Amino acid sequence: MATDRSVNLQAELRTWLSEVRDTGPLGSNDMGWRPFRDLATWSRVTASVAALAPPERRPDLYSDDLAVRDDVLLDLSGLGHIAQALAYGQDVDIEQVVVEFAALCGAPLPTSEDWLLLDGEAPAGTQIRIGDYTLRTLSRGDVRHLHRPLHALAGPSSKYSKDLGVLEGAPFLQRVVADRPLVNGYRFPLLGMHTRPELLHWRPLLALLLWNSSDVIRMDSWFIVERGRRADLHAGTVPVVPDMWVEDEGREVEYERRGTGLWEVTTKDVPHLDAFCSAVDALIGTVLSGVSLKNRKAKTRARRLQRASEHLVRAAHRTYGNDFVWEDDTDEVTLHYVIAMEALLADEDQADLSRKVKQRAAALWMSDAHRLKVAEVVGKAYGRRSKYAHGDETGDVDENELDRLRRVAHGVMLRWLITTVPAGLDLPLELDKTLLSDGVRKAIVSDPLQAFFAETPPAVLPSDAQYA
Repeated sequence: MATDRSVNLQAELRTWLSEVRDTGPLGSNDMGWRPFRDLATWSRVTASVAALAPPERRPDLYSDDLAVRDDVLLDLSGLGHIAQALAYGQDVDIEQVVVEFAALCGAPLPTSEDWLLLDGEAPAGTQIRIGDYTLRTLSRGDVRHLHRPLHALAGPSSKYSKDLGVLEGAPFLQRVVADRPLVNGYRFPLLGMHTRPELLHWRPLLALLLWNSSDVIRMDSWFIVERGRRADLHAGTVPVVPDMWVEDEGREVEYERRGTGLWEVTTKDVPHLDAFCSAVDALIGTVLSGVSLKNRKAKTRARRLQRASEHLVRAAHRTYGNDFVWEDDTDEVTLHYVIAMEALLADEDQADLSRKVKQRAAALWMSDAHRLKVAEVVGKAYGRRSKYAHGDETGDVDENELDRLRRVAHGVMLRWLITTVPAGLDLPLELDKTLLSDGVRKAIVSDPLQAFFAETPPAVLPSDAQYA
């Protein structure tokens, strides 16, 4: 039920909008909404806003000298856009506008959130916690938060608004960023632009990549959302593709849908993915906690985990579908995978590094046959990396080679996470010992892996875990 102050704001806003409509366009079109704040009735609107939402409750609506900010009320909310539409004779539902504007001003102070659109598929109602993030599929009500509050009420929708219509049911990673200030006034995109925005969110993306190495998952876009107040497309795009369906009568109907990759979670998978992500994120957290310790090796291990993870995430964002990489990117993607494995498996002695990494990567598997295959894949990647680094001709690479390398690199990361916590800070050197002792191999590699895969397996149980 609306409060008296909300009702009063609605009445004053209704009067101002009626005056805007009756007055018609003011000034040049370039001036936008600014001339309309000079109407006498606007001052009564701002006074009503101050009564409904005082500064101590909604500081985002006020300047430093505690004056109500016209740019927030008119530009950020979309009310100015509606005023322009009215002035030029467009049909606008004034009653809906006044109700929604009063709701915007009367709502509690929102917090800033990151919403990351993923290119996969997940069942409706999915909600999985991954560290500070939550993997959720959007309902129709959720999609409304991606619109600027009142813009959709001002006549024909923009392409941006139409694109948002395909996001119902889409999977998003969401997190609250409580210490990020709310947007006021104009945003200058270049000041906050990131050339590789996915790297800022590597931790949940890594967990989802490790869940199913057969299919790559990518971040398509990043929205910064202040629920009920503002939403900005901060990076990326909403991929929209044409499609067609056939009616019962046989008539073909064209429509637009969200473009997706091959990564998919079924209803049956959801609890298993939940358990897997929780376990993986806990292992990541344990390693990263070394950053705050005085132990140099702990700090180095934490730093190398982040570096390796960033390279795996970056490689995923240069891979389309589950195996396509542009020809010009193949050597760079190979480099990402090699650097990732090197970061995890190198020691302080850099001598003979390619041999060490190849053997240590192989040592993370539990059968001779698998170890030989892994060593072959890593050795071939090192050969290509070496040619690329020295400017030699690398030759063509087929999609199967990169697919195998990705699976091995992801496997190295997952097995490293599982084994490094119980093995301690010198896992690379401990892996060397497994070459000479079955007992060490069982304690360092086989037992931790078998326990993890039995309790929280990935989407596909690794074949060496099935027969070990």
